Amino acid sequence: SAGLGNADIFPKRGKDLTFMVNGKERVIKGQNGESAFVMVNGEECGVITPVKCNDIIIVKESTAGADGHIKAGDLEEYKKGIFFIVNGKQVRFERKIRVNGREEERDYEISEGDNVEIHDYYNAGELFKKLDIPSGHKVILNNRSLDPETADPYEKIYENYIIDIVKNGD
Repeated sequence: SAGLGNADIFPKRGKDLTFMVNGKERVIKGQNGESAFVMVNGEECGVITPVKCNDIIIVKESTAGADGHIKAGDLEEYKKGIFFIVNGKQVRFERKIRVNGREEERDYEISEGDNVEIHDYYNAGELFKKLDIPSGHKVILNNRSLDPETADPYEKIYENYIIDIVKNGD
């Protein structure tokens, strides 16, 4: 056995990545590494190949695979996007990502133990800013009139809400 254990012969898996998404545990498995590479007298062989006296045996030990990894933007919850009906048309927005209480971009690399939140709503202030509502206009949100200047900026506006942007006085 020349001092080689099973761990040196069989491929090793990279570390799993464990984190939370919207309160539920998620695990991204590490990848498998490469098996040991064995040559007897210059020819590739398997670990069960018989050997004879004076054979020259070369063993390249197995390797560990890559650790589990994922970017926030690759999570299914994020990729779906969030849709609102704006002036009669369905409009897709990127979902907001918060990791450990901080807003992050979609290329954020998730770390072990992260707490990821991907919501199905926007706060009114955030959405109104994205919609770039012209001065002198108001928002009709699910048949309720709102002035973008005085509306509660933290009001949650959920997916598929109907949003109409109209001129004041209309």
